[in-house]
This record gives sequence, structure tokens and C-alpha cells, in this order.
Amino acid sequence: MRRVDARALGQVRVARLLLGRTPPFIAGRDVMNASARTVRRLRRTSVAVVLQRPTHNLYPHLTVAEHIELGRRRRDASRSDAEHAIEAVALTGRRRSRPATLSGGEQQRLAVAMATIGAPALVLADEPTAELDATSGAAVIELLRAAASLGAAVVVNTHDATIAAAADRVLALHHGTLHSERLQGETTVAVIDAIGRVQIPPHLLAEFPDRRAEVRFESGAVVLRPTTKRDGVGDA
Repeated sequence: MRRVDARALGQVRVARLLLGRTPPFIAGRDVMNASARTVRRLRRTSVAVVLQRPTHNLYPHLTVAEHIELGRRRRDASRSDAEHAIEAVALTGRRRSRPATLSGGEQQRLAVAMATIGAPALVLADEPTAELDATSGAAVIELLRAAASLGAAVVVNTHDATIAAAADRVLALHHGTLHSERLQGETTVAVIDAIGRVQIPPHLLAEFPDRRAEVRFESGAVVLRPTTKRDGVGDA
């Protein structure tokens, strides 16, 4: 599972690219010259979306079982897959319930189950835990991890540190620009762009009060030093 930590501009851009609303690709397929029908089919069968607000993922007139059945038919999953999906999100006893009678956590778990049934190539989740309590959020993260373990590429736009801790790879964006990357269990690394620019992690910006740095190569390492000292730091 990958987590993209982005501000609003970066989040929207990433989401639209992955969803195929901004050219050129959707689930690895070039859609620049594809017909509208082909693009719709790819979105329906290969890409699953979980939005931030649970009710935006669901149809008010459908029951839990009907939501899962809809997802099953879209991706040609088996009936046993549908049964497993309902069990996996602990909604077996709510089969005939409609969204209005479910809690926020139950709604979002249903949305994830509907999104991940049938093994889509890409699961795109936009702030899926933002409106949930810690327990419900943890359940959603577990479901997304399960989808990733089955082979789906799970991309989550979020500011939730809990999701970052569970992700295999974290790409952090600032003002729409990628500034750092971390693989699970490894050190976070800054990203250098094509012309040599490096974004300083936001939590280190205070060390560079005038936004200038002295760059040196020392003992096999590139060292950035502030050109001025922070107030009260290093004074005798």
C-alpha cells in the first residue's frame, strides 16, 4: 500500500491522474486515444475508488448485500467472493440494512468491501479515515492492506500518520511537488528534481530562517548548513 501525503492541490492532481480524468493513463493503460466507452469500462472494472465521506461511496436505496452484488457484477467476481467480502467487513448481520442505518465506520467498511471485491488493479482512496474514529479507521486500514496483499495497487491520499505507518511506500508532496520518499522500515530520503532542486522537509525549515543554505561536499556526503543562525541558537 502506498500513501501519498499531499496538500489539496497535489491531492486533487494525483487523484485525477490515477482515476483517468486527467490524461494519459488509467491502471497502466494509455487513454489518450481511447474511446469514452473504453475509458468508462476501465474505470468500472480496473479502478476502485473510496472517497472521504462514507455516504459519497454508497447508494442510499441499496442494502449492504446489494452494494456488494453491484461490485461483484462490475468485476465478474464469484458469489463466494461476495460472501467473503461481507464477512471480511463484519457486516454479515447487516445484509438488509441501508446506508442511513449504518454507522460511519460501517459505511466506510462497506465502501472498501465494494471497492476491493473482484481484485481491481488499482484502489484509490481519498482521505478514507478522515471522518472516522480510531477504531473504525484502523479497520479500514486493515482492509486496504488486505487488498494490497492480494495484488492491488492501493494508493491513499491522506494526512493521517496512522496510514503512513501502515504503508509500504510514502510519497510526501508539498505545494504539489514531491519532496520526500520513504519505503517501510527505511530512512526517509529527499527527492532531487531534474535541475538539482531539493525540498527541505517542512519540519526542518525553521533551521534555515533566511531560506538560504551553504552547500558543501564533506567526507563523501553533501552537507547543507544554514547561512545564518536561528535566534538564541549558538549564542554565547
